[in-house]
Amino acid sequence: MRDVEQMFENAKAYNEDDSEIHKDAVELQTEIRKLAQEELTRSDSDFVMEDGRIPLPNGIQHNGQLWKTGKCC
Repeated sequence: MRDVEQMFENAKAYNEDDSEIHKDAVELQTEIRKLAQEELTRSDSDFVMEDGRIPLPNGIQHNGQLWKTGKCC
């Protein structure tokens, strides 16, 4: 998300406020934030595979943080 946020911030910083690129960046940034929040609120059961397994049930360590499917821990 940091990279996505940076992309939108760059688009807004390097384009005039009334340009289509700036306006689109504002709109898309708002939408991606909503989608990201929706994903964070999903439970692990939303990600169960056909055989009943949850992908990466123990999560992944990245930059000192534990990331898991569904709600963040």
